[in-house]
Parts: sequence; structure tokens; C-alpha cells
Amino acid sequence: MSSTAPNPFDDGITLQPIANSSNITKQKADRRAERRRQEAVSRLVVDATRPPDFLLEETTIAAADKDRKDDEYSNLHALETIKLEAKLRSQQHSTLLLASTVASSIERGLDRELHTELLKQGKDAQNVISKICHDHSEDFLESVGKVVAALCGPCEEVKSSLNEVRSLL
Repeated sequence: MSSTAPNPFDDGITLQPIANSSNITKQKADRRAERRRQEAVSRLVVDATRPPDFLLEETTIAAADKDRKDDEYSNLHALETIKLEAKLRSQQHSTLLLASTVASSIERGLDRELHTELLKQGKDAQNVISKICHDHSEDFLESVGKVVAALCGPCEEVKSSLNEVRSLL
């Protein structure tokens, strides 16, 4: 016998099936992978934008002290040479670090993300510099005006000599 009477337990709400646990696991894995990619790109950006670590004078002298004798420091030329060598080593280290960073990003397939992030940081830095220049331009122009007003005669001499040089070219 079939009954056409409504089911007293049916409230008219249709239930959505519970998400498959494999879908949840896949979503978590995708989020984790994306977060790890972003962290890797962040580390690469830090390495790529690290400024050269030119050594301080005291550190330079201390590092050079291991290789050189004390009497060499009395010579100012020797001290300047030590500083220059340290600066050159630092620049070479920075260049190698940048090359290694780019190679690592290519190997990991993160070169596009690194490029995008570096461009973004470049634009952000450009905006900050523009804002600073704009904010301080009035002060700068005012100080230039004061200098020109104070040195009116010498400024005219410089202007005439510049015009003379231009006419010769």
C-alpha cells in the first residue's frame, strides 16, 4: 500500500553533502604550498636586495690585522689599501650572492614571482622617493634662493662663465 501523506520528519530543507575529506586535504596542501612559495620568494627578495656590507673601518683594520704586521698601519697608504680591498671583497660577495639568488629562483621555478616582487618593491621605493622629494622641494628651493641671494656677485660670475663655455661648444 502506498501512502501519499507527507512525511512528518521532512522539514523541506535539503542538506548539502559533506565535503570529501580528500578535497579538504588537497585544499590544505594547496594553501601550504602557496604559503611556502611566498615565503621562498620573500627570502629570495631579501637576498637579492641586500645592500653590500662594506666593512667599518675598525672591522677592516681588525680583519686585516690577522694578515698584516703592525708597522704597516703607520703608513696611511697601506690603511687605505686595506679598506679598498675589503670594499672590493664585499662587492664581489654581493655580486655572487645576487647571482646565486637568481640561479636559485630559476631552479625552483620562482623567477617570475621574484621578478614581480622586485618590480613591486621598486615601484614602492619610487613612490616613497617621489613623496619625499615633493614634501621637501619647497625647503630645498628656499635654501637655494637664500644662497643665491647671499652670493649674488659670485653666482653671476659662475653664470657668465657657464654661458661662455656653452658658446664655445
